[in-house]
Amino acid sequence: MKNINQLISSLNDSIFHRDESVFSALEGVKNKESEWQHPAYSEEVHWQGMPPPGTIGWHVAHLVHSSDHYAAIIRERPVQHEPETLPPGIQEITELISTLRKAHEKLIRAVSGIPDSELSGDCARGMTLAEFLRMVIRHNAWHAGQIRLLRRLWQHNEK
Repeated sequence: MKNINQLISSLNDSIFHRDESVFSALEGVKNKESEWQHPAYSEEVHWQGMPPPGTIGWHVAHLVHSSDHYAAIIRERPVQHEPETLPPGIQEITELISTLRKAHEKLIRAVSGIPDSELSGDCARGMTLAEFLRMVIRHNAWHAGQIRLLRRLWQHNEK
């Protein structure tokens, strides 16, 4: 298997795999749960176009924004100044999840067809393309874990 295909497979797994992925962490989440904010986040700055900080909705909106941003970087690489991308401007969790699926598909389209020979080329933030793609995978995993933790805190809070 080509290296780029392995990275694409890992990108897809970090979002869609049935275990330990963003979508597995989101399975069954409802609006009320997605809007709950732990007190630790109550004084964080609320960015326009994003759900309240620290909520499950915020994490999903952040992943949408990040996927769009990363796709733009990959298309325009190498970049010295990252392209400006706007937050999704969506609050409702079902719509955010659907938008995340589309944003991830856009990211995969940006990566698909890149020859392995370009993986060692400059991308952004002082990283090669391969390093950048591995960072995206870690970023998705990080937020899947954050969502799982918020769901556990929510369940404890509801008791």
